Amino acid sequence: MTRNQRPILSIIGLTFALATTASAQTGTITDPWNSNGQTNPTLPTGYRIRAIGPTGFTSFGTNVNEAGQAVGWSNTDVGERGFVWNGSTTLLSPASGATGSRARGISGNGTIAGWNTFSTTQAVLYPNPTTTSARITQASFYYDVNDSGTSVGWYTTPTSSQAFKAVNGVATLLPVLSGDTQSQSYSINASGTAVGASLSAGSQQAVRWTSNGVEGLGFLPGGGYSVAFDVSGNGIIVGHSGATSGQKAFRWYGGTMTDLGYLPGDASSTAFGVNDYGWTVGRSTSNVGVRKGYLYGNGSMVSLQSLLVDPQEAAQFTVWDAQAINNSGVIVGTATVNGVNTAYVMTPVTPVPEPATMVALGLGALATLRRRRRSN
Repeated sequence: MTRNQRPILSIIGLTFALATTASAQTGTITDPWNSNGQTNPTLPTGYRIRAIGPTGFTSFGTNVNEAGQAVGWSNTDVGERGFVWNGSTTLLSPASGATGSRARGISGNGTIAGWNTFSTTQAVLYPNPTTTSARITQASFYYDVNDSGTSVGWYTTPTSSQAFKAVNGVATLLPVLSGDTQSQSYSINASGTAVGASLSAGSQQAVRWTSNGVEGLGFLPGGGYSVAFDVSGNGIIVGHSGATSGQKAFRWYGGTMTDLGYLPGDASSTAFGVNDYGWTVGRSTSNVGVRKGYLYGNGSMVSLQSLLVDPQEAAQFTVWDAQAINNSGVIVGTATVNGVNTAYVMTPVTPVPEPATMVALGLGALATLRRRRRSN
């Protein structure tokens, strides 16, 4: 079905183009990392970790792009500040009249999505948060932005939240599932697929928005709620869902929602980030609330703490959260250091080959095998 546009609606100075609800059905699809002949690389087995927030303050890591630039936010001595890390940390000053800033998403070309705090929160894009094309003067949040400059988030009223896409400061409301009244969006990929949740009183369902409209992703068996937090460049979606045995992280692709489970001894989990190989990061929690960051890939979930190869770093950092992972396996999230929440970046000890390299390696191995067969 083609999404039809209703008349433009202006809400408190913010222009939205409303879209009708539609659905899309996806057939059986080969896992994306195999669909072009490439081989899924081996999951990293060792990591180094370093703090990336401003020194001396609590900080939280939120996202990372393919260049390894990371973003987050910190409670500094001048108030709440977003930051970007690219080998060193730069604070993101709020626009004139604002008291604080947060950074939530970063595109491949370095555009940063987040919000500033005025009398209400206002969605902004950096590096130029004061321009009309980067700011929405509404109680609103940007959570992600792609390389084309399309950002996603939601605006709020005292009684509801509504997801939107925005280009040059003009936001298009994203449709909800039939019977729902609210929505939230957390991530968008290069092709414009966005993910989040469609909500009504007492329930919510993970959804993706494409050019065909909105599609509910369903729930794990026994679950009655779900939400999607991230979508990879090739359409893998992760989040969490209610399930028979508590809340569990899921991976969705090609119409199938997969239960990722949780770490041994834990009781619930959620997934926040995924890359094009399906490697997923998030949080696993015990029944008494002890949280652990994890990495899931190739059918198994491992504690990020167990992957730290440097004994001093392992003693210093307690990794309780992971928010994002790029195709190089670089992970961003939050750990505690001496009891203080601290944004971190974790880097694989052995670099992960890029997809093009994996294809070349696969072709090289095939050629070698053919030569061996011919010589026998």
